[in-house]
Amino acid sequence: MTTNFTPKQLSKLPRTSGIYYYYDATGKLLYIGKAVNLKRRVSSYWQKKNGAYPREFVPDIATLKIQETDSVIEALILEANEIHLHQPPHNRDLKDDKTFVTIGITKEIFPAVIVMRPTQKLLVPLKRQFGPYPSTDQAKTALQIIRRIFPFRTTCKIPLSPFHSSSGNERVENKSSQQTKFIIKQLQRGCFDYQIGFCPGPCAGKISTADYGRTIQKVTLFLQGKKRQVAKKIEREMSLAAKKHDFETAATLRNQLFALNHLRDVALLKKDRPVSKEGDSAWQRIEGYDISNIGQDNAVASMVVVTNGETDKNAYRKFQIKTVIGQNDLKMMEEVLTRRFRHLEWPLPNLVVIDGGAEHLKIGQRVLKRAKLTIPIIGVAKGPERKKLDLYSSVANLPLTDPEFLARIRLARDEAHRFAIRYHRKRRDTNFLNT
Repeated sequence: MTTNFTPKQLSKLPRTSGIYYYYDATGKLLYIGKAVNLKRRVSSYWQKKNGAYPREFVPDIATLKIQETDSVIEALILEANEIHLHQPPHNRDLKDDKTFVTIGITKEIFPAVIVMRPTQKLLVPLKRQFGPYPSTDQAKTALQIIRRIFPFRTTCKIPLSPFHSSSGNERVENKSSQQTKFIIKQLQRGCFDYQIGFCPGPCAGKISTADYGRTIQKVTLFLQGKKRQVAKKIEREMSLAAKKHDFETAATLRNQLFALNHLRDVALLKKDRPVSKEGDSAWQRIEGYDISNIGQDNAVASMVVVTNGETDKNAYRKFQIKTVIGQNDLKMMEEVLTRRFRHLEWPLPNLVVIDGGAEHLKIGQRVLKRAKLTIPIIGVAKGPERKKLDLYSSVANLPLTDPEFLARIRLARDEAHRFAIRYHRKRRDTNFLNT
């Protein structure tokens, strides 16, 4: 739905995300932009600094039109599509091949979805291209969000067969038996993105071309700004899966539909997810994480939730470590946090508590940076009998001297440890009985 305004009606603008169009007195389109908050963003154009407007064309604006969106990512995609369609004269930055980027879908059996510049040389041709986008960072963030809902391939290689090398020229049979087994095992495991749920695994033969094609269709429709069509497509597929009693597929589609309809809960820009401030209301949801990997086998991790100072056991989650062999707490924590923050259907925490010290904190920061989230993190180092709290914080404004706040941190840490140990013992006992 689009709505028209004049500069005198700025106070009536909504505070939702969307895009805006500026026109001159003759009706000529001057500029298209996106906004997290339409009222705040559009009004800023009339706030002079040092006696001058922020953009030289502001005095020429006679009317403006807005189009609201459900989420920031939809505003970003809609802006790119509208700029490509209308070519406004003052969106000059997006006419320079050196500054703007596009999203491309390659022409392959299992197409890859990539961020690229129009001047970039590719090894494979493109089937579709979307954009322009004003920055590589925003385009990559958009794809990260889409990929959490519809996992797709980016850079992993598709082998010709399990018995060929990636080049197709060197026969695996010519290698030693041990090397052959290793190569086949690697192919079966798939790429790292597959192991953490970002890629459906065409590199390991885990998905058919037909199923992958349906995923690419959804990604294409979404990049065209057709979210409603995507939702209807998922609903049809879910109904068909249920009729076939394929309840696992139906459940996956249900989760996709939920995540798609709750995109407004996902931050695209840093200012959309401000760091929480001190105060009881700021720490409603705290998530605690711990790894349990006694010995070489059955490594697991826990996620516990403390809401308003009370444990919320219905929100607890268990993880089996999938990508790390041996005892490597840091890599395990990175895997678990990466897998957790691709679940768009789970509420985001106000604070993350990790069992570990400074190095664990860095791992957590790295994962959240990749996810474009600005959630505060606290690393809690183990003390004698786990009775002390050596805290390592990612931000400076946490109330680390407040007894009630510290009690919640201790509760999250202790619960995460208890839950991880309990799950580890259960897995170990089960595996022992099955041997």
